[in-house]
Amino acid sequence: GTALTGSTNNTITTVTGANAIQGEANLTFDGNNLVQSIDAGGEGIKILATGNHYPIFTFDANRSGAGGNCGQIDFNWNGTNIGRVVTMTGTDTTNKDDGKLAFLTRTSGSTLATALQLESNQIATFFGDLTIPDKIIHSGDTDTQIRFPSADTIHLETGGTNRLKIDANGVIQITRRLELTNSGDNHYVYEGRSWTWSSTGISTGTIRAYVYGDSSNNLRIGT
Repeated sequence: GTALTGSTNNTITTVTGANAIQGEANLTFDGNNLVQSIDAGGEGIKILATGNHYPIFTFDANRSGAGGNCGQIDFNWNGTNIGRVVTMTGTDTTNKDDGKLAFLTRTSGSTLATALQLESNQIATFFGDLTIPDKIIHSGDTDTQIRFPSADTIHLETGGTNRLKIDANGVIQITRRLELTNSGDNHYVYEGRSWTWSSTGISTGTIRAYVYGDSSNNLRIGT
C-alpha cells in the first residue's frame, strides 16, 4: 500500500480539487479527542440539512447506576470550566428509560454548582433565587396569576381580576371577602399582630382589637 507522510502528527486529511491530499492543521485527532482550532468568531461545528430534515447530536452511554453522567457539554473560559449542561440517568436501572437534566454554573473563586435541575417527572428545582419580570401564570388557566406589577407590590389574580394585593407599606387589600375556616368553634382576626385562627381564644402578644365569629354564627368585636 501507499504510505502517507506529513510534517504534523494527528492531522485529519482532506482532498483538494486536484485530488491532492493535505493535512488540516486546525483539525486533529489523537485517538481520543477530535479537536478543531478556530481563529475567528462564528467558526466551529455546523450540521447542515439542505432538505426538509432535522439535524441531531446524540449522546449514548450504557451507564449501570442511577444518577450517572450520561453526557455533558462543558464551557470553559481560557481553560477554566465555568458552565456545564449534563444529562443524568434516572432511577429505573432495569429499563433505563428515564433521566434528568442539570445546568451548572460557577461563581468566582468557587467550583461548579447546580443552578437548575429538571427531574424526569418534569419538576424543576432551582438552587438559587428565581427572578421574573412580572408574573407566574398557571398552565392551562392563563388568567390565574401571581404578579409583581411594580416595586414592593404583590398581586394574586383569578379570572383576570386582582383578588389580593400587598403593597409596599404592608397593607393587604382583598377584593371581595375573607373567609376563615377551621375545625374549632371560633375564627379570629387580630389587629396588631399576624392573623390567627384559634378555637380556644388562646393567643400571645399584644392585641389591640379583634373580630371573630362564634359557633352560634354571631360576629363579635373585642378590645
